[in-house]
Amino acid sequence: MSFYQNLQDTASRLIESKGKACTLRKQTSGDYDPDTGLSVITINDYSTYGVLLNYTQSQINAVDSMVEVTDRKAIIKGDVTPDVTDLFIFDGVTYRIISIKTINPAGLVVIHEMQVRV
Repeated sequence: MSFYQNLQDTASRLIESKGKACTLRKQTSGDYDPDTGLSVITINDYSTYGVLLNYTQSQINAVDSMVEVTDRKAIIKGDVTPDVTDLFIFDGVTYRIISIKTINPAGLVVIHEMQVRV
């Protein structure tokens, strides 16, 4: 087993033991229905584990910061790949994903760090 595989296993184990079950909700537009004038929206929920943290005051107040006071930092296991069009559900609260940083040394996804907003 490689060093990075060990890192991924350790991160997953810690997030599962210290974090909580959470959900990534992926919404995709289907075919356009001319009778209704709407596209069918398909919703798929993916379960994973994550932690939700607050940003520090210095991260919020930084001159070039895009972080708002109510934003949170979510860290999830690397087993599901988030997208900025997804929703993140943690402890019954639904958040929009503002940005994503994937930690993937040597191409092996260890965790995803997301900036989320209610």
